[in-house]
Amino acid sequence: HAQREGRPVVFGQLKDAGKFPDLKALAGDAKLTQMAAIVSDADLYASSGAGLKSNMVMSELLTRENRKHGGTADFTNDNARLFFLDSIVGKEGFASAPGRAAANDNLESLRAETARRIAAGKKPPPPPGPGH
Repeated sequence: HAQREGRPVVFGQLKDAGKFPDLKALAGDAKLTQMAAIVSDADLYASSGAGLKSNMVMSELLTRENRKHGGTADFTNDNARLFFLDSIVGKEGFASAPGRAAANDNLESLRAETARRIAAGKKPPPPPGPGH
């Protein structure tokens, strides 16, 4: 966040710096930080920036993969989606400037639609079948 806002970064002064020692290399390198942000955004886009249908497909695939390996998590419901949007992608949206410009509007629309669905108690429709 600091580098995104143009503020200097001193890793040891960052909140929770000790939890993420692998990120220390990024703290002093704004170009490397932006590259990491772009790669992160590219990874998260299909699940959060391309709309509800894309999110549903990716959530179904993740749920299947999880269960294939013995997990029981269900990533296909609205509460799981809202957690993902707020806690994984983040309430500020995508990490990179290109990601924010390209997809933050879609992300906010998906977040608003998900919140409406939760408030209305709606169940998600079945995900599109293969090839959709």
